[in-house]
Amino acid sequence: DLRSEQVQLVAQMDERLENALAEAAALEAIDEQAAKELAARELALRESEKVAKLASTTASKQPKVTNVVAKTPNSSTSSSSGAQSSPTTTKPKATTTTKPKATTTTKPKSSATTTTSTPSTPSGIVTWAEIVYVGGIPVHKSVASQVSGLLNAATAAGFSLSGGGYRDSQSQIETRKANCGTTYYDIYEKPSSQCTPPTAIPGRSMHERGLAMDLKSGGFLITSRSNPAFIWLSANASRFGFYNLPSEPWHWSTNGR
Repeated sequence: DLRSEQVQLVAQMDERLENALAEAAALEAIDEQAAKELAARELALRESEKVAKLASTTASKQPKVTNVVAKTPNSSTSSSSGAQSSPTTTKPKATTTTKPKATTTTKPKSSATTTTSTPSTPSGIVTWAEIVYVGGIPVHKSVASQVSGLLNAATAAGFSLSGGGYRDSQSQIETRKANCGTTYYDIYEKPSSQCTPPTAIPGRSMHERGLAMDLKSGGFLITSRSNPAFIWLSANASRFGFYNLPSEPWHWSTNGR
């Protein structure tokens, strides 16, 4: 129905915003201005898409209007009824009923005790103990050899790549506490759009798993798909298990997200 479709649309837009804000948080470490622009662009896009999609859905679900003609009472029946006298009715005697006494039942005490447990930190959150530096980029130790191979191949091709990788989730947790609230739900589950300002959920970014890099070439963020370094990466990064997020030329991860 209309309500469920609207909920689904909002959820899809929240997920997209969530991913963009997580990327902006990681990008801030190497290019603060680019991070601000990315977050602002996605926030504006979400609002415009939300208005357009919800308006479209509402319009398509508008009920059809039909003309209803009211029936006119039969005039002959109403006029003849006035000539007849009203029949006499005998009012039945009221009967008295005795309300039964209410019985009281005692609910047995439950022998079970209620305990409140604190949910554990979501899986997927990586710590510094699992991170190594490769060419100055912090990444998860499981992909260290892949990153090393990629950087060496890029150097051989004439490109000096650098950038950022792993981002500690703890800083994102503290930001969520400040912008979203301090409960488990506030930190790990509340949609980012309900925070002020909107803030990504900890642990959702590939950067927080150490499996993504934001790359620079010659000291400058790769912001264009026509950049020679991007062209080289698009042809070679997959050999080392890294794939580009199409909307962000600088972002390369093990799953393209």
